[in-house]
Amino acid sequence: MKVKDDAENQSSEETDKYEKLLVNPTVLKLLEARGKMDCGGLD
Repeated sequence: MKVKDDAENQSSEETDKYEKLLVNPTVLKLLEARGKMDCGGLD
């Protein structure tokens, strides 16, 4: 099976895209909730 040389980079870029769209906002939401419990939230 042949694979393009840049195939690995494309997958990595796609993963980064989904991380920015899904993971980062979720982490911020969780940190905000935790902050509200501990010290009044994130400002």
